[in-house]
Amino acid sequence: MSSSFLAFIPFLLFLILSRMQMQKANRSLDDQQKVLLIDLFSKKSPLRYVWLALLLGSLYAIWEFGLLDMYIALALYFAGLIVYSLYYGRKSLTLLKANDFPTSYIRAYMSATLFQWAGIAFMVFALIYMANGEG
Repeated sequence: MSSSFLAFIPFLLFLILSRMQMQKANRSLDDQQKVLLIDLFSKKSPLRYVWLALLLGSLYAIWEFGLLDMYIALALYFAGLIVYSLYYGRKSLTLLKANDFPTSYIRAYMSATLFQWAGIAFMVFALIYMANGEG
């Protein structure tokens, strides 16, 4: 098994944990809350996808044209991704609170989000570690 693949195993485990936590939290909602949840999050602004596309497009342009050192470009990309996620995570949290979702559901949502980010962070740091010849 390649060492690069080993970096993805914890990532997948964190995602599975996140998904399990959200499934458990979703089961605690009544039918009306589930419908409201779908309605609230299906109306998310398409602008969020424009920002994500710009972030990815910027990384591609930097990579393709060699505008910056790749480590700097990746650091800027992940910094942008973190800002993007924090902003839209905060919007989601505000939306859940404004619509009176149970505190237990909101906590589970935030924990699941943290699990996802922990998995991504672990994978990125493991890949960087291995790319530097340490692994």
